[in-house]
Amino acid sequence: MRLKNKEYAISLACAEFDVPARYLPDAFRPLSDAQDDPQSCYYALRITPFLPQSDLEGQYEKRIRELDPVETGLNRDETRSEITKVVQAYNVLKDPGLRRAYDLSYMNLPPDCPVHVIRPVWIY
Repeated sequence: MRLKNKEYAISLACAEFDVPARYLPDAFRPLSDAQDDPQSCYYALRITPFLPQSDLEGQYEKRIRELDPVETGLNRDETRSEITKVVQAYNVLKDPGLRRAYDLSYMNLPPDCPVHVIRPVWIY
């Protein structure tokens, strides 16, 4: 699966959510890109941006177990920075208000944008 081009995602967002064009800057990024962006909170937790809030804690615990040096045999120094990123990402995403602000910021949309989540368009 892959996401259709950015222009299609933008036009769909405008049509589906009745978003005024002024809210969609040239630097718009679909939220679905976040799971592949090494700098994003979603990548740190290895989750999709569309994971329900109720499943977040379980995925966080799973990711922490994956990085546990005792369980995995990995070097403590190597995992320390990764665990820090995971904890920081979880602290942002566990709060629905912070998560919405993070999502809008990731998509380069202003905080007053009337969109909750721009759903991706998948083609098979």
